[in-house]
Amino acid sequence: MLKFFSSMKAGLIIMGLIIIASIAGTLQPQSTIYKSFWFNGLLLLLTINLTVCTFRRIPGLLEKIKGFSPEEKEEFPVEEGIKVESSRDREAKILEALRNKGYKVNLMTQKDYSCIIARKGILYLIAPHLLHISLIVIFLGALIGSTGESINVGGYVGDVTPIPEKVAKTHLLLKIKDFQTVYDKDKTVDNWESAIALLAGESIVAEGTTKVNHPFKYKGMTFYQSGYGYNHLIEVQGEAEGKHIIPLNKVLSLAGRMFKIEKAPGMGYVLKVYENHTKYDTYELKEGTVINFPNATILKYLGEKPYTVLKVKTDPGTPVVMSGFFLMTLASFLFWTGSYREIKIGFNHTKQLAKFQVICRNKSVQEKLHQEMTALL
Repeated sequence: MLKFFSSMKAGLIIMGLIIIASIAGTLQPQSTIYKSFWFNGLLLLLTINLTVCTFRRIPGLLEKIKGFSPEEKEEFPVEEGIKVESSRDREAKILEALRNKGYKVNLMTQKDYSCIIARKGILYLIAPHLLHISLIVIFLGALIGSTGESINVGGYVGDVTPIPEKVAKTHLLLKIKDFQTVYDKDKTVDNWESAIALLAGESIVAEGTTKVNHPFKYKGMTFYQSGYGYNHLIEVQGEAEGKHIIPLNKVLSLAGRMFKIEKAPGMGYVLKVYENHTKYDTYELKEGTVINFPNATILKYLGEKPYTVLKVKTDPGTPVVMSGFFLMTLASFLFWTGSYREIKIGFNHTKQLAKFQVICRNKSVQEKLHQEMTALL
């Protein structure tokens, strides 16, 4: 079972299932796929697969970094090869050339046989292992992040609302200082912004602005702009006396007449009054507008009452995921800035023969090294 879960085949199968689940989760944003037990189980299985695969290969990598094993040298006998003059002199010349170029060189001699093994770009060998480790760290971060909390809080401008302790982990209050719709130079909506402050008792511990795609962060909490709206504040004298908050487009009754507040064709709002289901009059609303209703009832418009809804999320896995991305960046840097090169050269000093092999994934570098070795021999 361990052998199967450490295989590339198992890793590809698990990764395919995760991709299918991720597509489904993207197409259905309201689903709970990413927090489901089975999805986190797939992430855990892939993490185990990568961990076992990576750490089974690390001993071999450490051997290469540490030095040269006798087995490597003995696997390169020279029974036939290139005829050379004075093989001992050629050997010394090649050793000097390789060392001058920064190769890590080892020479083994056995009677009439000698073998040079030279390596350069050892860090490149670390890159694939480092990439695997970065994925492991990212997946672990995702698993930790699945334990995070998410909740909506909000209210009207000026309101102070408690943030549930399952998110804040302590007693914190959210004060909504301001909310506004931001327009660009063409008078089209550019963004929605909420100016907020976090209070511990009566003391402000943090304040700032959250807007779409630019959340506000504080001690592991992220405040996203999630929703908004504009209700309207009116003051009534007479029937239903007092101050009232009126939602947009909601039909209400006052002193025997129906009315509602609507968005005006341009900027601003209008109040439409109906009598017997027929429009009676339309009033442009500005702060202080007074409208007379029957039975000495007076409605006074006091202005907009904007509200905002913020989604507050905690993701304890974020630092872990960011560490994984850092390792991935480092691995990518090692991939793209270097290449591993290994040169094996065997000499049969009795027959004055030489044989060499160049190992390098970069074909152009491999061809150049092949030409250089040929010239040196």
